[in-house]
This record gives sequence, structure tokens and C-alpha cells, in this order.
Amino acid sequence: MPNDETVSLLRPVLALIAKELQSLGRDRVLLVLIVWAFTGAIYAAATGVSKELHNAPIAIVDHDHSALSARIAAAIRPPQFLPPRFVTWDEVDSLLDRGEVSFVLVIPPTFKPTSLRVVPPKSPCGSTRR
Repeated sequence: MPNDETVSLLRPVLALIAKELQSLGRDRVLLVLIVWAFTGAIYAAATGVSKELHNAPIAIVDHDHSALSARIAAAIRPPQFLPPRFVTWDEVDSLLDRGEVSFVLVIPPTFKPTSLRVVPPKSPCGSTRR
């Protein structure tokens, strides 16, 4: 049971809360905004646009025609991508301009030999000698 001192300290706070709630009840625009912020906006964000890639159209320009480039092309599959279109370099600009593809993967002619070459790591701090 609260004592008289606690009640006397809470009385102005409770009066202020009651005053603010009455003011909020008269301000319909603010009331709608508060309801929207705590319900509608949260629902819209939860069910809205996905941040994941889904069925993106992609084209591949394969200048290498190696087994490695074929494996890379085979790894591009649904649900992130539509089946890739193999195109020539001359077709790339028109496909992108018309919006038929969103991405173009260009595999250079020396892709397999370059990717299989072993390159010794370099020290990021310069010389390793002391």
C-alpha cells in the first residue's frame, strides 16, 4: 500500500498523463500516425520487398569455352537466377538496355589457365627479411 508521500508525488505525473491522452484523443492525425507506425508500417516491412535475389535474368559471354567456365555456368541456377543465356559480346548492350538481363558474366579467353596458375603469396608488409 503506497504511503501519502508517494501518492502526492505521483498525482502530478498521473494528471500529466491524463492530459496528454486527452490531447491525443482530440488529434486524429497524430493518433492515426501512431497506430500506423506500430502496426501497418511493421506489417508492410515484414511482408514487403525481399532483399534476396530471386529469378534474376543473367547472360554469359564465354570466351574461354573450357570445362571450368562450363561448371561456373552450371552453378548459376534457380531460385536465385533464371537459366543463363549464352550470348556474344555484341549482344550485351542491347540486352541490358532492353532490360532482358540484369547481369552479364564475362569469362575471358584466358580464364582457365589464369585461374589454375599458382601464384606465391606476397607479404602485405613488404620484405620478410629482418
